[in-house]
Amino acid sequence: MWLRWIEDHKHAEASARELADWLREERGILNAFVKKAVERSTEDGGGDERSTRGPRLLDIGSGTGKDIAKLLRQNPSLHAVGIDIIPRNVSEAWERIHQANLTDRAAIFLSDAAALTDLGDPFDIAICMTNTVGNLTPQKQEELVRGLRTTLKPNGQVLMFVYSEASVPVRLESYNAIGLQVVERDNFIAASEGLRSQHFTAESLRSLLEENGLEIIGDVQRVASIGLAVVATPLPE
Repeated sequence: MWLRWIEDHKHAEASARELADWLREERGILNAFVKKAVERSTEDGGGDERSTRGPRLLDIGSGTGKDIAKLLRQNPSLHAVGIDIIPRNVSEAWERIHQANLTDRAAIFLSDAAALTDLGDPFDIAICMTNTVGNLTPQKQEELVRGLRTTLKPNGQVLMFVYSEASVPVRLESYNAIGLQVVERDNFIAASEGLRSQHFTAESLRSLLEENGLEIIGDVQRVASIGLAVVATPLPE
């Protein structure tokens, strides 16, 4: 419903346009991140035939599988695992993967983002799209980051997107537009329907990651006018 509102109103509503710009830039950064990981995997293989398998990706909060399906089509050597806590999303994602004939390279599981267990071998890369982290409680955010430290390979990387403080007005307008009863708290927006949507500063995002076992690579990046993105890797044990 929320994504449909953005698509339907992005040409007429400033808030919808800002959200659409954020989503578009987010996907551009995602595509470049995965492409670089695939190239890095090929280079590390040194011509070994095993390198054709490409990197293994974990999509945390994979929704209906759109990102996984698109990334697998764009990167034939990529393998992916997606997790989502909503049963309907997992069912739709499995159907999408099946229809695209990608079942040999993808798996989707019903799982809490804060419980990264029983997912097989460590991952080369992970992604947390569209404020997945900010939709969790502070305790689950910390559990997720600590889980990534062990779920990723020692040189693995996670790409994470969150809202910045500048996003508050457009989020409030969009949530109200789709009928949610929302209130603004200290650093998050809450809805009586159960939504909890947190926003971050560069400093608070850095603290969350570094205090729970991940090291930021480079700088915290601004995404459009309302978001932040960061790439991080596990700190040494």
